[in-house]
Amino acid sequence: YFEFIGPNDELSDAAFPKYVYRYLDHEQYADDLVTRGTLKLGSLLKYRDREAYGDTRHDEKEGQAGFLSKLDGGLFNGFPYQYSAISQDCWVLCTSLSCSNEVAKRFQSDFCVRITLRPFAIALAGAMAQRSDVGGAGIVRYSVYAGGENVVSSSRAKLLFARMHKRSTYLAEKELRIWFESRAHRDTSREVELRGR
Repeated sequence: YFEFIGPNDELSDAAFPKYVYRYLDHEQYADDLVTRGTLKLGSLLKYRDREAYGDTRHDEKEGQAGFLSKLDGGLFNGFPYQYSAISQDCWVLCTSLSCSNEVAKRFQSDFCVRITLRPFAIALAGAMAQRSDVGGAGIVRYSVYAGGENVVSSSRAKLLFARMHKRSTYLAEKELRIWFESRAHRDTSREVELRGR
């Protein structure tokens, strides 16, 4: 099951761009993707590991989101409160909606591959089918509140998409993510290498 999640968390592919961009820091990775169809998917929560991803790709709040709401009824009627959640770990491929020097500098990348989104995402889902029953693609939302986490909204349901929210400090990345949940909650802490797909 693979879904395109539109900007308002609706299941829709109408708002998706034709192309996305993958920034790579080694020529060999770019060549492998273009000529052999080889790439690696990392773990969402591993992006919290500064040692693994360095300052350019590390985010200590990755996969974490919160929402603000107000209590209904009782003594504290109308009193604001906040919940937070951490997304279940999943495999994720990060791409950008933008092909720009600004994003390349941010990732310290010398190479950028343009990808035709829809056929690529569907082929990637087919390659991941042995590891995952559920996946999707969606445009990341950027927001912040005083606690420093990502604000989702006043709706509890949207916590399911905590993996699709980042702090506004990452806004320049204009990220579109393709993600896959592991089957039966298997460990996703390792990278998955897909060859020749």
